Formats: sequence, structure tokens, C-alpha cells
Amino acid sequence: MFTIEDAQNLIPWLKQICVEIKPLNKRSQVLSHQIKTLESKLKGNGTNEAHQSLAEMQKKLTNTTNLINDKLIIVEKKGILIKSIDPGLFDFPHLKDGKEVYLCWHEEEDFLEFWHDINSGFAGRKQI
Repeated sequence: MFTIEDAQNLIPWLKQICVEIKPLNKRSQVLSHQIKTLESKLKGNGTNEAHQSLAEMQKKLTNTTNLINDKLIIVEKKGILIKSIDPGLFDFPHLKDGKEVYLCWHEEEDFLEFWHDINSGFAGRKQI
């Protein structure tokens, strides 16, 4: 469980994680698209060079995905719940009046300003 202060103190760090993940996520999307395009061209008619290019792209995608996952694992190990990486949306388990709720932070927010019940999600956010 996080206090409001503990969660707020992690916001600058989380903002940096979001900054680091964004280009990796974009690269992952571009590589996935390129791989699908090349795979469709290769069906039954690919040259050895094209297959080699596909293998290189797949390796780059795997490496990029691993970099993203490494960052997300660090976030999760701190007890922060990842709801989305693009845009970054995170929940911090918190006790409010003896009841478990989530402090909710969206990457476009400068401060931790909202909370919600564990079942209501982003749409049920309320001002802290």
C-alpha cells in the first residue's frame, strides 16, 4: 500500500519511465508493421536475402520488446499497477478510510490528483 506522499514522490521517476518507453513502443509498432508487410511478400516467393532481413527485424523487435518489459518489471516490482503504457496510466494501491482503493496517475498529469475504487477504473476517478 502506498501513502499519497509515497506515490507522489514516485511520479517524477514514472514520468521518466514513460519518456523512455515511448520511443521504444513506437519502434516496436513500426517493426511489427514492417515484419507483417515483409512476411506477406515472402509467402512462397522470398529470396534468402529477404528471409535474412526478416530475421534481423524479428531480432530487433525482440530486443525492443525486452527493453520495454525490463522497464515495466521494475515498475511492477515497486507495487505499481500498469494500466496502459501509451498513454502511461498507473495505479497505486492505497487505503482510504480502511478500504483499498487506487491512487491513479496519467502521464500527462504533473501531480497525483485522483483516486478510484478498485472496480471503477479511470472513468470513476475522483479528486484526492
